[in-house]
Amino acid sequence: MFRRFGRILLVCLCASAILGCVAPPPPRLAPPTLELPDADEALLWLDATQGVETDADGRVLAWKDRLTGAAYTPDARLVHGAMNHLPAVRCMGG
Repeated sequence: MFRRFGRILLVCLCASAILGCVAPPPPRLAPPTLELPDADEALLWLDATQGVETDADGRVLAWKDRLTGAAYTPDARLVHGAMNHLPAVRCMGG
């Protein structure tokens, strides 16, 4: 009886090893993506927290931090304000 059980076990182990080698690998999971707010949400947030200067088409030219008075361009370069030792990129009027 033990010989028969041993043969069955051996056959099962060999079959699982063969199937494990032949079976395709499990699919890779995609890396998690960072969800960013859309442009409208970002502008609403900016408008609520800072003074935003826009052109006639509604594009953001610069925003002004109400706490420090510093003005920034959309790519976050300091334009005018608290850190005057940085070179001015564009001066805001008023």
